[in-house]
Amino acid sequence: MILDRLCDLFILHRGLDPNDEDSTVEELAEKLLYIFSKDAGDTNERVQLITTVEALMELAKSFMGKSLETTMMNDKLWSFYECEPGVWMVLSMRNDHCVAAETGDSLELMSSYGCRLFLQRLYALLFSIVGPLQSYLAGRDGAGWACIQEMIS
Repeated sequence: MILDRLCDLFILHRGLDPNDEDSTVEELAEKLLYIFSKDAGDTNERVQLITTVEALMELAKSFMGKSLETTMMNDKLWSFYECEPGVWMVLSMRNDHCVAAETGDSLELMSSYGCRLFLQRLYALLFSIVGPLQSYLAGRDGAGWACIQEMIS
């Protein structure tokens, strides 16, 4: 099943980056609006994951001149979708192509197009429930940021 191969799914708001070399792990984690990860458990591991992903995004943008959409890294297919300015949805799926070749199993592999389409449809669902994430995160009264985790839980 495809969902068994889901490794990471997170939403990050790059505009919330403290841009301070002396930032604490907790301050760096504030830009992480939602995360599901089979591997990154505590806050340190989560910050390390998003820091690695953001570095990859910046590196790709500097070479290609545009945002990264999909890539293969560490036997995972990674997909990136900027759903709103500065708000990114990131998905990684375990690539079982090698396992399928060795065992002869026929696996339904997720394509890079399928991953992007999944992220776009997930955002459309979130948008239909709460509207733009920027507006939801600002709070109904505009007094501050709310956590998307509360909405999904």
